[in-house]
Amino acid sequence: MTVQKVWAVIGAAIFLGTTLTAHAQPASSSAGAATTASSNTAMTKKQIHKQNRALERSVRNALRKVKGLDVATITVIAKGPAVTITGEVREQTQIDGAGAAASKVAGVGSVDNRLTIATPGH
Repeated sequence: MTVQKVWAVIGAAIFLGTTLTAHAQPASSSAGAATTASSNTAMTKKQIHKQNRALERSVRNALRKVKGLDVATITVIAKGPAVTITGEVREQTQIDGAGAAASKVAGVGSVDNRLTIATPGH
């Protein structure tokens, strides 16, 4: 065998050795582990929706305790910790009471109180 053939065989062996080990990485490589960890902590849309609905129910339950407030005319929308309440009430004190009650619910970060006073005859 000539020196050139020896070097060619050595080069081919090195090339094949590195190619085979590059494809034979374990499943728990750092890139794979990072992807798995981030997917485990990220919430699905379904989970977020469920969490928002639960917060809306909690706020509605708190609004039911406000004296004289008709919760049937009020809509509660939660997007994360931000809660929006809309609808019509009879008096300004009910607007203030609803905002205060909603802000005290666990999980509520902010309240956008868009309640208005109903006009007579509507």
